[in-house]
Amino acid sequence: RMLAAIKRDPGTNQGALAGWLEVEPITAGRMVDRLEKMDLVERRDDPADRRCWRLYLTDKGTDLLNRMEPLGREAIED
Repeated sequence: RMLAAIKRDPGTNQGALAGWLEVEPITAGRMVDRLEKMDLVERRDDPADRRCWRLYLTDKGTDLLNRMEPLGREAIED
């Protein structure tokens, strides 16, 4: 769900992501840490606020999500 949320709104911040996923911001931060270590997500500086990061999928993350989406649709149909 997290990768899909970032794909839907590239450049979102961790606080907004936590709200969408209904988790605490620290939990979202830890999830992003793991995704970043796997090279699926990258954090970029927010030009308007030095305290914030903007989240984007990497090419690897986009590729993984694109391969997973048909499988998810198939599972829902079954």
